[in-house]
Amino acid sequence: MAPDSATDEIVFGPFRLDLRRMALFRGEEPVEIQARPLEVLAYLSRRPGQVVDKQEILTGVWRDTHVSRTTLRVCIRNIRDALGESADAPRFIETVGRSGYRFGGLLGTRGELRATPEVRASLRSLLVGRGEDLRQLEECLDAARTGHRQIVFVAGPAGVGKTSVLRRFVETARQDGMLRAAEGQCTEQQSEAEPFGPVLEALSRLCRSNGEVIPILRRHAPCWLAQLPGTLDEEAMASVERRAAASTTARMLREIAEALEAMTVTRPLVLVLEDVHWSDASTLDLLAHVGQRPEAARLCIVATYRPSDSTARGHPLRRVVRDLVARGRAREIALDLLARTWIEGYLAKVFGGDASLDDLAEFVHERSQGNPLFMVEIVDHLLRRGWITRNARGWCIEDETVDVVPDSLRLLIERQLEVLDDDGRAILECASAAGGAFATASLASALGRASDEIEDRCEELASLGMFVEEVGAEEWPDGTISGRYRFVHVLHRNVLYDRIGETRRIRLHKALAERLESGFAERSTAIAGILARHYEVAREHERAVHHYHAAGVSALARDAYREACTSFERGLLCLENQPPSPRRDEVELELRFRYGVSLSLGKGFADPVIERTFSRYAELCSSLNPSLKRFAMLPLRGYNFVRGNMAEAERIADEYDGYAATSADGLSLSWSHFGAGENAFHRGKLGDARASFEAVLPHADHDLYRPGGLLRGTQDPAVSSRINLAVTLWLLGDLGLAEEQLREGMRLALDSGDPTTLVFAHTISAQYHYLRGDPAECARQADATLAIGGEHSFVYWFAYAGTYRAWAGLHLGEPDADTRLAEALAQYDRTGARIVRQLTLAFLAEAHSLGERVEAGIDCANQALADAAENGTPWADPILLRLRGEIEAAGGCREEATGSFREALRVAENQRSYSLALRAALCLHRLHADVASLQVLRSLLECFPSSARSPELVEARDLLE
Repeated sequence: MAPDSATDEIVFGPFRLDLRRMALFRGEEPVEIQARPLEVLAYLSRRPGQVVDKQEILTGVWRDTHVSRTTLRVCIRNIRDALGESADAPRFIETVGRSGYRFGGLLGTRGELRATPEVRASLRSLLVGRGEDLRQLEECLDAARTGHRQIVFVAGPAGVGKTSVLRRFVETARQDGMLRAAEGQCTEQQSEAEPFGPVLEALSRLCRSNGEVIPILRRHAPCWLAQLPGTLDEEAMASVERRAAASTTARMLREIAEALEAMTVTRPLVLVLEDVHWSDASTLDLLAHVGQRPEAARLCIVATYRPSDSTARGHPLRRVVRDLVARGRAREIALDLLARTWIEGYLAKVFGGDASLDDLAEFVHERSQGNPLFMVEIVDHLLRRGWITRNARGWCIEDETVDVVPDSLRLLIERQLEVLDDDGRAILECASAAGGAFATASLASALGRASDEIEDRCEELASLGMFVEEVGAEEWPDGTISGRYRFVHVLHRNVLYDRIGETRRIRLHKALAERLESGFAERSTAIAGILARHYEVAREHERAVHHYHAAGVSALARDAYREACTSFERGLLCLENQPPSPRRDEVELELRFRYGVSLSLGKGFADPVIERTFSRYAELCSSLNPSLKRFAMLPLRGYNFVRGNMAEAERIADEYDGYAATSADGLSLSWSHFGAGENAFHRGKLGDARASFEAVLPHADHDLYRPGGLLRGTQDPAVSSRINLAVTLWLLGDLGLAEEQLREGMRLALDSGDPTTLVFAHTISAQYHYLRGDPAECARQADATLAIGGEHSFVYWFAYAGTYRAWAGLHLGEPDADTRLAEALAQYDRTGARIVRQLTLAFLAEAHSLGERVEAGIDCANQALADAAENGTPWADPILLRLRGEIEAAGGCREEATGSFREALRVAENQRSYSLALRAALCLHRLHADVASLQVLRSLLECFPSSARSPELVEARDLLE
């Protein structure tokens, strides 16, 4: 790639090559590399994807100075050392054969991949996932070199990479200069136009490139030489034509067999015949004849073909291949589609490895399904339209709904469809509306035809091996037994679907949905997502909404939160097409309830979509009748609570409590008491919080949240109440009972296996161990949340637990703990949550304290106290005041520290937070060690059960003895 004329920079992976200053950087850090290797790197980087001959590099870099190839090898080794790669696993500098190197870093200037002609050409030159296929071809060539003639058929569908593999094979084989090689191409238009057409093309190329070939043909195959105009002068050609005048097919076969054998006497011969599924019958006779001859010959004939095309046209090729392979006279290599890992390897060569390729690789693999041609064309298509972007997760597609069928592939597929009759195309078009996989019973109903007839036609279509394949049979709940097929490639389905007109599309989708719905009857929830999409396209919006809701609930039951969000969102969009009515509002409320909860898990609380969702939710709640309102208030309280809007959270909770008390419904009462307990706890009303959390427990129904439960996918309030109760009891000084509740709460959470319940339990358990001053156990609980949060993309819980994990790392002496803590706090702030922000600031104040940054620590504690006052959440004030006092004392501000400790003690006692009051009192005694401070300790010890044990209690009791 030519460097940008304005910047003279080339960026590849994490590296930046500055050609103006001749310097290499990794990020902003200079990379140590000698001048001459740097020149070699610059020379190669200007020719991305090209195999550059070693002699060309020597001439281009050293110019008039004579150096050996050993010098170049040393330079290449130095480059690889600087780039952190090896010859066995190259990312940027690839050795090709024995005489060249290829640069694979294709990122453009300033880190953006540009779809320049050079880049696009380079995309097509990359080859991945074909090491084993090339090894087999090289094995065949090695056998041919020893005199064992080889006929090799390389099979695979269009675009699988047969030509690329053969070109790389021939390119490598030619490196030693000790063999002859030529290629001939079969074409669909010329399949019967000229007998032996591709072989004549290959011979013509051999004659032009090698002076030894014409005398061999004159001696052994005059009939063939007579058909190669331009190889001889007029007189010599006239003589050859006289000798060839009485040629027959049998004579021509004998002549070419002897000529090919004669050509291999001095050096091996590789003859490549491409696309022999379009070959003439004579060429196939030649392959059979040459393959069966027993004479030794250093000959390797490689023929490529598409099995589907040979089958569709009734071509005799398959018989020839089968017979030769069965007799051991030929070998067949079937090229497989690329696995996802190989596609990721290809993308790594294109984009470098400095950012995640997971999302992009998944997208390209899903659309290309491992077809190399499709993969390259799709990436090129996306690049030319600027649809590939880079975000915090790595490389991805800006909009995954974009049309990714490039014109080149669309034309290829349209040509393939020409082998079908009108009826076959109509059936496949209906199948494309059914989906990537489909049942013949659905097609029969949609097309108004007999099931057996459609089954037979689908079997015929599958036998072509081009469009669909059979995947077995299925039995529906109503007793229907249907064949099941799927499209071989998703792009075939996309092109077929695009051929269907709008009116016919609506009719097909409705018919398909109705047949599926009747076939599955009461078990239609199992296919709710499929039914919803069909009814949406059919503009049956009410039925679509019903099934989208069912699909979302089903996804939640499987802990598939992102799928659930998508279903609820699609349902809401379909609902917009229905006229206003009370029933419509009730349906919207139910969808928004599920959608809002699922969305907040995945996006946090700062996303504008969340805000719009809950704003609309509040509007709907205001117009509901009381019987529905009691359920509707739940997520609205939680949303305001996490955002730190405590006044609104309490207003909603009070209103909800009235409905719950009237209904006496256990589920309503559970959520009512849980919400009241959370509100009271953060208000610093620990006695009220304890009473509310304990009031939840008699109404516990854990089966609702276990697998198969009606409320799977929402956290169990009874489990959450036990965990919160443990924290509350610890603060109140009932340490033994706190441990019991924590153990039981964690047992129930693990038993449920529900991710939303588990992340709550582990995170609040981390908070419990933070309060106890146990960083090791705090880290273990936070790590459990991080694992679940990462797996399910729970943004809020991942960030929340991350703050506790960073605090634990600070006290466990982990490297870069300060930096990790600052990052964790920033990540928490980005979620839009405010409810525990004062506690996260307390962690940062501790970090400043440990780093002896007194002023910064005090400022941080004061900011946290101000946030708590603003939000009306003072429960952590005793922690913050004591922490501020400790920082002030460490800084020599004795009077200020005394004031902070006394204020911490006062607030804690008012809240009945006796564990925090005891810590503040101990700090006060350490500062003054007077009778008054001892009296405070004595009065506080009376607030704890005599059986209670903690480091602070042991210290206080020792002081008073």
